[in-house]
Amino acid sequence: MTLLSLPEGLNLLDRRTRFARIALLAYIGASALDVLVAIGQFTGAIDSESMSLPMAGALTAIFLFYLLTFAATVVLVAMWVYRAHANLRAAGIDDLAFSPGWAVGWYFVPVATFVQPFRAMRELWSVSLGQYESFGDDADPQIKLWWGTWLAGNIIAYVGMRDTFTNTPAAIQVGLIVSMLSSLLLMASAWLLAQIMAEINAAQRDGIPMAQAFA
Repeated sequence: MTLLSLPEGLNLLDRRTRFARIALLAYIGASALDVLVAIGQFTGAIDSESMSLPMAGALTAIFLFYLLTFAATVVLVAMWVYRAHANLRAAGIDDLAFSPGWAVGWYFVPVATFVQPFRAMRELWSVSLGQYESFGDDADPQIKLWWGTWLAGNIIAYVGMRDTFTNTPAAIQVGLIVSMLSSLLLMASAWLLAQIMAEINAAQRDGIPMAQAFA
């Protein structure tokens, strides 16, 4: 991969921030529609066994929209994470614990995914905002809340997915509640991530060149 100069990297991060935030907001919208469908199924307003053809088509469209926004969000957020970390290295900042590649890669490593991505984002946030804290210090509350909602949403989604294998009316109702709770947590996580991205982008744009000028 071609190395970019810091000005080029900052411009690229601007664009990636815009696209990733749009994807996150689209994902939130798709998840909200999914929650509404789950509410309809839970209350009986939507009957999966006797729904009309137009209703089935609408639910299929919502499902496909959710899959599309989810896939786009994963790709665009990964691209943003890589570029934001790469900008720190382009600025000549030393002693970073995470490379751009591993800042993304840790999300896909079993077990480590529960810890390492949080540490990488914490480092990105701290260094970008000029807060050179050690890992022994407490993380910013916004970063902790983002990670907490992301972890909780995914864990609850996993539990709910296991419940769907028990095809009894009670299990289905519990599964719908779990699905709604998971979606709400992941929506909150996506919203928080969008704010974190904007703050890191602004901090790098304003702070890194200034730090270099006075270095």
